[in-house]
Amino acid sequence: MKDDHQQLPRLPDPNRPPGMGEVIDLTANDKDATARIIAKWLDELIRIPGTNFRIGLEPIMAFFPGVGEVLASSVSLVTVVESVRQGVSPSIVARMGLNMGFNALLGIIPGIGPALSAFFKSNTRNLMLLRRWQEGEGNQLRKGSRWVLSLVVGAVFVVFAALMMLWALYWWSIFQIVKGWFGF
Repeated sequence: MKDDHQQLPRLPDPNRPPGMGEVIDLTANDKDATARIIAKWLDELIRIPGTNFRIGLEPIMAFFPGVGEVLASSVSLVTVVESVRQGVSPSIVARMGLNMGFNALLGIIPGIGPALSAFFKSNTRNLMLLRRWQEGEGNQLRKGSRWVLSLVVGAVFVVFAALMMLWALYWWSIFQIVKGWFGF
């Protein structure tokens, strides 16, 4: 008699993202089992009747402002931590973090945020990044990740410069007010 925990994984369904609908054998040396479980529960748990579209718990949790997004992002962070433990390159880990951050930003948009989060599926994207890295596509992913990382660094620089200009404008206006009061 065969034990349930020794089941062989089913062949993946071509209509679903990798990792969805498979039996997960946690006793095997399965390096992406945690990422698959998280992606399934947060992005692909429930099929919308009459469609092939699936949603997970993440867009449902997003209806609880603050708490839902923090909880979902905390669980999603486990995939990133597991990737770091496996030795995934920093540029790919950064790309995973960007997926999480973008999904969190989408989730906080009032009204439509949970729907946008259901379409973005950051955990499934991170699972696919992890699988592509495990299959040896690390160099191609790194090149794409460097471009994304460069774009983010550029955006951070622009935001920083804009904040510095606002800070300078603030102090200039304070100086002008003080100058008017005291007649400098």
